[in-house]
Amino acid sequence: MVARRLETERPESNAGVGVTVEALQEPVVSRVRPALLVLAGSVAFVLLIACANVTSLLLAQGLSRGKEVAIRAASGRAGAGWSGSGCPRASSSPAPVVSAASSWRGPASRCSGW
Repeated sequence: MVARRLETERPESNAGVGVTVEALQEPVVSRVRPALLVLAGSVAFVLLIACANVTSLLLAQGLSRGKEVAIRAASGRAGAGWSGSGCPRASSSPAPVVSAASSWRGPASRCSGW
């Protein structure tokens, strides 16, 4: 389209000149595509391992706190870091609580405002 227009506007300088349009992705990426796929797969695998580690740590922390919370609930005192409903207070870090609450329907699901 551009070549035809240039040829009609200036036929003396553009006679017999054509234009070929080629996508750059294929020539540039074709040689390194396998390496890029291996790199992407490795990054995904490392991310999967990191997520599994965080999940394992949160689960272990929740299980270790379960006995303590049960003893405090049975004795009738809520404890320093816990309110009576079983919700962590604002003094604890919200990141693990929000992460655990989004995937697990335990005591945190009874919290007001969540």
